[in-house]
Amino acid sequence: MIFWHQEKNGLKLICVVLKDASSAHYDDTIALFEYGFSNFTTVNVASSETKYNIDSTGLFYSDNDVFGSSKPLLSLNTEDFLVLPVNASFEETVSSISYDTEEENQAALITYTWNGVTVGTASVE
Repeated sequence: MIFWHQEKNGLKLICVVLKDASSAHYDDTIALFEYGFSNFTTVNVASSETKYNIDSTGLFYSDNDVFGSSKPLLSLNTEDFLVLPVNASFEETVSSISYDTEEENQAALITYTWNGVTVGTASVE
């Protein structure tokens, strides 16, 4: 088994080759990485989301901020990304929200699909 990984513009790809004794697997691996990087991109949910944009509502801020922070009580995780085809846009995704989460700091989990395929999740923390 041969395992490779590459990262480009925030998109991480993994290629695993099983039971290939020829040197052609190097060319095939390069072609797979080139295809992935050319045809898919990452989209940051927190910077793209408007439907669940908590920051702009002012609803979840505390007027009596004991800790001196102006951060909202709830916010989208800024490190959550979707992987979309380059010809797709964030606005074309369909989201569903679940409040049934086992993570300690998660209030909800938003799942995104594009053309019926799950393309990522974002947490409300």
